[in-house]
Amino acid sequence: MRSVTWAILLLALGVMSCKNSTEPDEKTLTPVKDTLAFTYDSVATFTTSQSIMLCGNSQNIFIYGAYGNLSIYNIASRTVTDHSTLSDTLSWRWDGAFVSVDTSMYIFALPAPNRPAYSKVLLFNQQTYRVTATAAPFPFSLGLDPAYGVFGKKIALLYSSYDSLYVFDTSTMTGGFVAQNKLKYPGNAYSSCVYQNGLYIFVDYYMKFYRVDLQNYSWQEIVIPDSIQSNIDTYAQGGMLGNKFCLFNNPDRPGTTVAFDLTTQKWQVGAPNKKMKLGVWYSNNTSLYVSTEDYTTLWKVSLSQ
Repeated sequence: MRSVTWAILLLALGVMSCKNSTEPDEKTLTPVKDTLAFTYDSVATFTTSQSIMLCGNSQNIFIYGAYGNLSIYNIASRTVTDHSTLSDTLSWRWDGAFVSVDTSMYIFALPAPNRPAYSKVLLFNQQTYRVTATAAPFPFSLGLDPAYGVFGKKIALLYSSYDSLYVFDTSTMTGGFVAQNKLKYPGNAYSSCVYQNGLYIFVDYYMKFYRVDLQNYSWQEIVIPDSIQSNIDTYAQGGMLGNKFCLFNNPDRPGTTVAFDLTTQKWQVGAPNKKMKLGVWYSNNTSLYVSTEDYTTLWKVSLSQ
């Protein structure tokens, strides 16, 4: 009887030992739940038609329209100044990236329909609100909601129709393709951020998540567990808040808000977005500003303490 008891005990210990030595399936990892809370603040309304690009500095958020319209939101006073037109034809751009590096702002975009075709990087003047063409060529269209990020004096840009990551160096005003694009699933829109020499890219529709090493331009796919994918809508969008890459669903869609902690490399789930329509995004890391898809409202999103 005693030998049978010991056999059962040893068998149980063996099973426990085997279980402890087995690594969990990455696709079934349980995320940290209910640890994320967000504050949604509707900070302004504006008249810019079809806002397509957002950019900002410590004082203002610039809301750029598809037909040269510009609205400027002052962060301190919470007021908006609307500029109905920008007279120079260079300002008529359509879809792209509006990017701030130090005190300068650059536009990488396709000219609007029926406007002169400029294939140059544009420089935006924050005092006169004018744009001028630089001598730097920009050889392709980024499309709607592209992936891009700033690292040092450089800007990395990606569009899935092209097979490379494009890097523009603002110190030399030159650019070029540097690494093969490993995106196998072109999306309708991308959400992106830069954290510790990595460009993180979320591809909507196919719900793929990548990190591009900005030192050697190697690509890595980050697994989105099933428990997280089930909470992400097909057209989720977002950006960086603190050390988290946050993704939001439209308020009329199922699912919740999720985030990837860029420090711990773990996924988190938070409360669903019940207020804010999605649109065009700008992040200053502490806040996300969103020009909604109805082109009338600017939202500020923050992580609640």
